[in-house]
Amino acid sequence: MDNDLVIDGQFLNVDEGSPLRRLLFGFGSGRSTVETRIQAYYGTQRRKLLEFTMYADSGKMPGAAATVPAGAAVHGGVTAGLVAGTALTTGIKAYSSEVARIAESSAEQTVYYLSEFFAKQGWIRPNQAKKARITN
Repeated sequence: MDNDLVIDGQFLNVDEGSPLRRLLFGFGSGRSTVETRIQAYYGTQRRKLLEFTMYADSGKMPGAAATVPAGAAVHGGVTAGLVAGTALTTGIKAYSSEVARIAESSAEQTVYYLSEFFAKQGWIRPNQAKKARITN
């Protein structure tokens, strides 16, 4: 219809990264990434009102190897086994849905960004808008 607003989006890039590298080394190693493009169109003529790209990644948290206590290094090979064993039993489960988590976060930020746009257009009250985290 003439007053319809259509929000369209595409996944440009989805990279699961390496859960094991992410867990063991951290600091961005093996990170997951999701990149999407979002467009907002108005009316039957599909007049483009807005277009933006969202990029999200799993961050630069330290991995298990970086957080092993200093005294554990004395045990040599046991430490490597301990870190690898910990990664396999606890970390893989935590990171198995990393792409889903960052995609969800990206979708949430998209909604926030759109709400700011809607408030500027006067379509919603300013107090209904949520502030998006934007970086350049």
